[in-house]
Amino acid sequence: MREQKIHLTSYFNPHFITDEMLTFYHALKDYGFNHVHFEPCTIDPDAINILFCGFNLGHDLQKSLRLDRPIDRIIVRNLEPAFPTGPCMFPSYFNLMKNNPVWDYAAGNIARLQAAGIDQVEYVPVTYMPVLERIPTTVEQDIDVYFYGYLSPRRQHIVDQLIARGLKVHVNEFGSSAAYSDLDRLIARSKVILNMTNYDQYHIFEIVRAALPLANHKVVVTELNSYSEIDDDLKDAVLHCPYDQLVDFCVSVVANPELRLQYEKQGYDIFKKRAGAPIVGQAMERYLAQAEHPIQIVKPSPLLPKQLRLGSGTRWSFDVFNIDHDPNVRSDLTLNIGKDIDFSQQYHSWRFGNIKLPESYFDTIHADQVLQSVDDLIIALKNCGYMLAEGGTIDINVPYYLAVQAWRDPKTKRAFNEQSFAFLEQYQFDVAGKKFKLNVDNLVHIMESFGISLHTEQQMELPELSRTPNAITSLRIKLSKQYIVEKNDPNPVAHLDQIFQRGRYYYD
Repeated sequence: MREQKIHLTSYFNPHFITDEMLTFYHALKDYGFNHVHFEPCTIDPDAINILFCGFNLGHDLQKSLRLDRPIDRIIVRNLEPAFPTGPCMFPSYFNLMKNNPVWDYAAGNIARLQAAGIDQVEYVPVTYMPVLERIPTTVEQDIDVYFYGYLSPRRQHIVDQLIARGLKVHVNEFGSSAAYSDLDRLIARSKVILNMTNYDQYHIFEIVRAALPLANHKVVVTELNSYSEIDDDLKDAVLHCPYDQLVDFCVSVVANPELRLQYEKQGYDIFKKRAGAPIVGQAMERYLAQAEHPIQIVKPSPLLPKQLRLGSGTRWSFDVFNIDHDPNVRSDLTLNIGKDIDFSQQYHSWRFGNIKLPESYFDTIHADQVLQSVDDLIIALKNCGYMLAEGGTIDINVPYYLAVQAWRDPKTKRAFNEQSFAFLEQYQFDVAGKKFKLNVDNLVHIMESFGISLHTEQQMELPELSRTPNAITSLRIKLSKQYIVEKNDPNPVAHLDQIFQRGRYYYD
């Protein structure tokens, strides 16, 4: 027997991951680890702690958990899609994964996390254990389709259509323990368990949700789109189709008992091959071997991404370099872009270590609703231009001066119209003896419902719309960097009034 103490825990909703924690518990016990226990919302400082779903914890784990001393041994069990815009990819969670070994549920996550600087990450899939087989198979199946989870508009759309087609659909939107208490009974009563992703941009098959029905001989119908990721061994365990075919597909599966009988067995047989004891047990063996004989490798700090985001705030993402002037915002670097920057100075970033802000490096700088609040617009543009590669772009979104929301933030110092960047036509920036200018390549007027109605119903065109209060809400401007070789540049940027005349406007 292996005598290491292992503690399984989570500070997230325990009902969401109880089955995954239970599977880990029995897998480790069956593999031969004798001292395994799990309890939500606790840390055992004397054990190896496997932390499930740690994305809701603070940047300083010891402080956020009010622990007397630092935790030396943590394994992060990641069960979330690791995409830059993923709902749980907070900087605090990224920092947790950066500083501790990560066992990730999805093979596709590994490369994304490694590219972002998460070095200690390995693929440990969701597995089968006999403890999951607890749902009776002899119950009358009086529910055609059962969906459980957060009911977003894109999911609600499918549910509504299924009901309109005459299917008996049951939905559990988990918000309390009562919803989970009925889960087993409702799965037993269902012909089809429906799985839908919550996102249009990315999708990893929700095996955490599908594990329980697969282990209990239930048919899982899931959407799989061109951008979906699913492990090869699971493709034949579930019935699948693109999102826009789900309704017709579910109707046909409900009406085909022979097909359902085939996949009740096929899905179970395939998933059962993912035996938990060797997969989880061997992952723990690798962790212990590395802990006993650590390889001392001095790893260079990860390279800065080629995109820079100003005013990251709550929009932090791991595929860009995030800067914000507010020290209370967990950006990659706290910096006031609207004040003079000493580019020879070294700065410390929790994510990238000691860095100097690079010259002519970033391909794109994003400034979404930022420039209206900077201390000095000219200095902010100069700083951005210095760091921008030649031909790179600054993508700007700023409030329009006649929009009511332009002045709702007390930190706002200015609003903009289509002439606000006219000075750039002749303006030359000079940083460390290098001269460049920022060309206005594009200017787009953004309208919301009021402006859209004026344009579509009253045929109001841009010159009049731009002078109508609240018709235009914001401006999008794209600037590009051009070095100035000669003192009198022979290629001045096109006049803004020409850009304005071309009619680059309208709405999202």
